[in-house]
Amino acid sequence: GAFCGDAEQQEFLPNAGAKALGRAAMESIMQVWLDTRFRRNYERVYDKGGWAERGWVNYVGNCAEGGKYDRMMTQLLRSVHLFSKEPIIVLHFGMTPPRSWDPDTFPQLVLLHAKPLPQTGMWRSFNFNKYRSMLLAKVRVGAELDADEFLAPGADAIFGRTALPDAHLAGALPPRHWAEQKQRRLVAALLPRGRLLPEADDEMGPSHPTWTYHAAPWIGKWLRRYLRDEVLPAREGFSKSTLRITDVPEDEDLLNIGLWEDGATKQWCKFEAPDPSEFGVLLQGRTDAVADIVPDPRFYPDGAPLVFYSAHHAIDPETSKQFVDALERRQKAHDLPPPITFKGGFYRNGEELRKAHAGVRCLI
Repeated sequence: GAFCGDAEQQEFLPNAGAKALGRAAMESIMQVWLDTRFRRNYERVYDKGGWAERGWVNYVGNCAEGGKYDRMMTQLLRSVHLFSKEPIIVLHFGMTPPRSWDPDTFPQLVLLHAKPLPQTGMWRSFNFNKYRSMLLAKVRVGAELDADEFLAPGADAIFGRTALPDAHLAGALPPRHWAEQKQRRLVAALLPRGRLLPEADDEMGPSHPTWTYHAAPWIGKWLRRYLRDEVLPAREGFSKSTLRITDVPEDEDLLNIGLWEDGATKQWCKFEAPDPSEFGVLLQGRTDAVADIVPDPRFYPDGAPLVFYSAHHAIDPETSKQFVDALERRQKAHDLPPPITFKGGFYRNGEELRKAHAGVRCLI
C-alpha cells in the first residue's frame, strides 16, 4: 500500500530505472518488528489497530554501547521524558541496540526494528530511512527527531498545531531552513532545467518534518520514486527538465523537491535551534534579536522567528547534557522565557507572536 499509485487520481506507476530495488526487496524493507522488551510500552502507546495517536519519531543505525551515538541518543531520550508527554518511537536499523535503552528507564520509548536500506545497484544515503520511519511508526500525528537533537520545554505544542487545518497538509511540513547557501545551490541546480519556475514557492525547509497520517500516501510516493529509480517527465516547454530521482543525494533535498513539485505553500517557523549554543539566548533571556533567522528577500524580508522547541547539531553528548540539565532546572524554577523569540521579544504561542508581528508568514 505505501508504494502504490493513487487509484482515485488514476496514477499509474512509471517504468522502474536500472538502479531500482525489486518488488521483493521493497516489500521486505517495509516490514517492522517490536523489540519484545518494549511490549508494555507499546501497549500503552498504540491502540488495537496498531496506531499511536501522537509521537516523536526517530531513526538510528548501529549504536555501539557507550559510544558517541549511544550517548547522543541518551540525551535525546532523556529530554523527551523530561519535557514531553508524548511517546518517542525509535526505528532501529542496526544490529543490537544498547542495553541502556531500557523500557523501565524510558517508559515513553517504543523500540522497533527493521532491515537496513539495501545498497544493491547504488549507494543509498542512510537518511532515506527517515521516510521509512515516518511510515513504519504509524502515528496519526508525528514529528521527526534526529539523533543529534534534544527537546526543550513546550515542544509538545507542535502536535496540536500540526493537526489544525492550516497545517494539515497532504505532505510533510518542514520548518524554515537557516542555511541560505544550501537553498540557493539546490534551487540553482533545478531552475535552469525548468523543474522550478521563477515564480514557484521555492523556500527550503530542513528535513525535520511534521505530518499527519493523511500524508502517508505522499511520503510513500516520494520514497517509492527514489527506490524505483523513477524519472519525473519533462515539463511543457522545458525539454531538459526531466529529473531522475536517484540523482537527488539526500532526504532533505528530496523532501523539498517533493513539496515544490506538489505545490506546497506553507511552512513552519524554524522550531529547532541550529546549534545547542543558541539556547544561551533563551536561558539568558536576551532581547537583542540575535537569534532571529536571517532575512530572505522574497519570503521573509524582515527575517523570521526562532522557536526553541529543540536543538539540532547536538553532536557533543556532554554539551547536550549541560543544556538539558539547565533547561530542567529553569523549568522547575518556572523562570524560563517563552519559547518563541523575534525582534527581541518572547512569545508563548503563534497568536501572541502575530499580535506583535502581523506580517510573520511562517506557522507556529
